Amino acid sequence: MLSTPSAHLPADFFTPALNIGLSGGIAMGKSAALAIFAELGAKVQDADQVVHRLLKEDRDLIDQIVARWGQSLLTEHGIDRKALAAKVFGHADELAALEVMIHPSVRQAIDSALIPSALNVVAIPLLFEKGWASRFDYTVCVWSPADQQAIRLAARGWTEAESAARLAAQMSADDKLQKADFGLINDRDLNHLRQQIIDLLSNLTGKNS
Repeated sequence: MLSTPSAHLPADFFTPALNIGLSGGIAMGKSAALAIFAELGAKVQDADQVVHRLLKEDRDLIDQIVARWGQSLLTEHGIDRKALAAKVFGHADELAALEVMIHPSVRQAIDSALIPSALNVVAIPLLFEKGWASRFDYTVCVWSPADQQAIRLAARGWTEAESAARLAAQMSADDKLQKADFGLINDRDLNHLRQQIIDLLSNLTGKNS
């Protein structure tokens, strides 16, 4: 929770409309930043949440996954994400096969939910790795120091091996920050992150909040 009162920015703050791709390393604060964008009035999407929904509801995708990795992945709620992750992370060929299956559906779902007249912010972990950056007007990277990232990963209950496998599957956080049009440095509290986002939006729109 933010300690300052939540408030939307003025109704015309996001005119003209913009599409922003938000990325960053694992456990560096993408979800926190996305929540702040939403609090300020942006229309937000999270690619990870889109994936979660597809693994529950997309029958064609579920059938493809079961055909390759086995019936044991299927539960009454769709695909067991943790079991699937164990089969693909750390195995480049398997991860590539999964991405071929799932990324077209993710792109379609995200594109269909964009609102032409709004500020759209979409959190995509593999924004740069998969060449999706060009789909957006601007790209933003959330970055945190490695020691803070390690603490957050441990708090999620991830083992060192699990963390290493996930990190190996992504571009380094420093490289993401270098590639992004703008950076959000998440090394303090949420109020500090929030102010950076307000400043960023003021910069992009040429308006003051």
